[in-house]
Amino acid sequence: MNPYQVQGATIPRMLGRETQLGQVVHRLSGVEPQHVSVVGPALYGKSVLLNHLARHFADPGDDGGGESEYAGSLYLDLRVDAPCDDDDFRSILFGKLEGSWRGGVREAPPDLDRLFERIAEDGKRLLIVLDSLEWALRSGATTTRLWSQVHRLARQPSLQLVTGSRIRIQAMVEHRVAAGYDQDPLALHELFYSPETEVGRFSEDDWESFLAPLNNRLNLIGDAEQRLVAWTGRVPMLAAWLVRELVDSRKRGAEVSGRTVDEMAKRLVRPGGGNDPVRRFYKELKDEHKRIMTQLGADGAASARGDVSRYLERFGLATQQGTGLAESCKLLTTYAARQKDADATVEDTGDTMKAFVLKRLSELHSNLRERRVYIWVPIAAAFTTALREFTTFLKDHSVISPALSFTVGVAMYLSLPSVGILAWVRGKSGKYGGKMSRVEMIGSRLTSCWR
Repeated sequence: MNPYQVQGATIPRMLGRETQLGQVVHRLSGVEPQHVSVVGPALYGKSVLLNHLARHFADPGDDGGGESEYAGSLYLDLRVDAPCDDDDFRSILFGKLEGSWRGGVREAPPDLDRLFERIAEDGKRLLIVLDSLEWALRSGATTTRLWSQVHRLARQPSLQLVTGSRIRIQAMVEHRVAAGYDQDPLALHELFYSPETEVGRFSEDDWESFLAPLNNRLNLIGDAEQRLVAWTGRVPMLAAWLVRELVDSRKRGAEVSGRTVDEMAKRLVRPGGGNDPVRRFYKELKDEHKRIMTQLGADGAASARGDVSRYLERFGLATQQGTGLAESCKLLTTYAARQKDADATVEDTGDTMKAFVLKRLSELHSNLRERRVYIWVPIAAAFTTALREFTTFLKDHSVISPALSFTVGVAMYLSLPSVGILAWVRGKSGKYGGKMSRVEMIGSRLTSCWR
């Protein structure tokens, strides 16, 4: 089985990140453990790290992982198990904890305080990992109560929290205050270890760990590893995508050169090359970052503000070169440049189609006017309405039957399309060099009277 997974139905196994995992485990261990906040952009592997962390603490005292002072752990993805109100959050949390802790308390209604007391009596702690925290704490009354619940959980002596989010907790607090959700804000960020654990591109040590399964299957020769770095920028998702394709396309023990890596990367980013991962990654970028990626793909260089330059370099999307930026993730910049060309083609096609439709509508309008459809159809409609009113008058005075009145009305209205077709076929100026015939002149005068 290929160890490199991308966009699967389940969270992939963790490859690399051992350095960051060790840092988080260290902060959660010891006499005075601390709550930990893990932050980073979308698709950089926060959920992979957090899920592996929860599994690490799931089996206390086991030789394969876990920490003896912990009774167990719980991983809760708030994108999936999103609570609808305060009671729902407590029920979800209690239900998950029952199965996670071997000494689970089975009580109804859920009593979280009693559960934490039982864990403290045993001299243990419990780890709760709350992934995608920003999804549940964005806005509204429900999230205001939930925010208070998370703050309350963080103060439990027998409980350690690890949160994962795209936004720093302090930024969430400031946002809620500015939006008016919290009059007296709960400074949740003050209860967490500072600074946060940031998940970005692979460090050099983690990169070696990430490539270990690849080196066990294939033989990287020459500048193959350098080309992998050049194409992926050590961005976890893009690196896993490219390496997965290399593993799937080569027999075990085959040699992989830099040229092989280049050919595979070019095939992946070309139209129809199965570029779903890079398309999804590109979609998550901010508009300013997309513009820079596009410029890097087209020109090989770009300029940006200092904070933007540092951000892009920190997350493997570009590298500072002199006073500007140079590309460091060719998969993304190549896709961005081609995406711009594709968007331009679509825009040109849209403009051409719009011009074509407007031209055809203008021609249709001219033909309808020239063939007097605009004249004869309203005349027929007026005549039909007058006849309908007349037959209704006769029916009301019992001169004709209701059935006859109805039949006449339906027949006249159904004849309107025929009048339009007849006007289209026979309504154009006749055989007198663009002048109207005597019959047409009479019809025109009658039309003027009706109008």
